[in-house]
Amino acid sequence: MGIKQKTIIADLSTLGFEFTENDFNENSDYGRGLAVSLLDRYSKTGGNRLDEDNSLVFVPGLFVGSSAPSSCRMHVVSGRGAGQGAHISNITGDMPHRLSSSGVSALVIKGKAEKPG
Repeated sequence: MGIKQKTIIADLSTLGFEFTENDFNENSDYGRGLAVSLLDRYSKTGGNRLDEDNSLVFVPGLFVGSSAPSSCRMHVVSGRGAGQGAHISNITGDMPHRLSSSGVSALVIKGKAEKPG
């Protein structure tokens, strides 16, 4: 039995949300691996960075919320552009802890809003 957390998929095109439940165990993706796996699942390759087919993925680090040093980190991943792979950033702040303590293992933002703002 693993740890149960959820992934939130926010679709800006439809203004809808989808929740999937993750059951983490010794064979699961987590951290950067989970972020890249979700990018692959929710993005189409071959598009440009700002295309609606390019998702933005936020995944809290493995030890977020623990007393481990530098444990409040998060991976932010998106596609770079046609055939250029992924852009992976590592950030800190309150968001990683807020997501993790809420039982959220990942946030995926996809689609394109009808109007900016």
